[in-house]
Amino acid sequence: MSRRLAHERSPRDRERRRMAAILDEITDLVGTADPQGRLLYLNPAGRRLVGIGDDEKIADLHISSFHPGWARATSIEEAIPVAIRDGTWRGKSALLARGGEEIPVEQVVIAHRGPDRKVTHISTVARDLREALRVEEELRTSRERMRTILEHSSNVFYSHTPEGEITYASPQTRDFFDCSPEDALRGWSDFLTDHPENRRAMEHTRRALETGEKQPVYELEMESASGRRLWVEVNEAPVVEDGEVVAIVGALTDITARKRAEARRRELEEQL
Repeated sequence: MSRRLAHERSPRDRERRRMAAILDEITDLVGTADPQGRLLYLNPAGRRLVGIGDDEKIADLHISSFHPGWARATSIEEAIPVAIRDGTWRGKSALLARGGEEIPVEQVVIAHRGPDRKVTHISTVARDLREALRVEEELRTSRERMRTILEHSSNVFYSHTPEGEITYASPQTRDFFDCSPEDALRGWSDFLTDHPENRRAMEHTRRALETGEKQPVYELEMESASGRRLWVEVNEAPVVEDGEVVAIVGALTDITARKRAEARRRELEEQL
């Protein structure tokens, strides 16, 4: 009895218990199989992922039964020989749950060798990619939706550096400034006229750069590449990273017709 207790308290036994506790808690699938592909071990997260009960024996299960047909070429026919040859294989594949669901995974396969250099077993760590792919698809859909809005809006959307160099201009620059978005990537001041209102209006941008806070909407008189003058309403905001303004983003609305109508009304009032 004393010998058995001493063995259970040995450093190797304590290390084995510690590793078992880690494998029980890890959220990725961790499993081992013999060189022929028969399962030897599957951690609780792996059992849940593919639908194996906690008390179900896995001695008669083969790893091929947990891969869809198309993925066996990657996970078994490619990964294991490469791992045996190079030590490890890393790539993307898929698992097949017992309910029939295909689960995309990122997988690492490792070949373990004994003192005689023969492969004793194969281990793998597989991470479920479903949530990551869902988020990626949502981001792609969101970007596509935003691109559609930017390209079909009647406004010009832009961004420029704190120094005033335009880094993005939406396709509507052709209608506003008689130039392509690529040709609009220059100094912001290149499009400004010498109208006195512009100097007062640009104070809003200066304060946004200094404070990192969004400023009120303002108006500018601008000049297109062909020399045509137009009035725009500017709605912009600073982009702040780590407490520092790194860019200004905004939208321009053409208010030329409104400004002309206001000027005409003032003329009529003066005449009256």
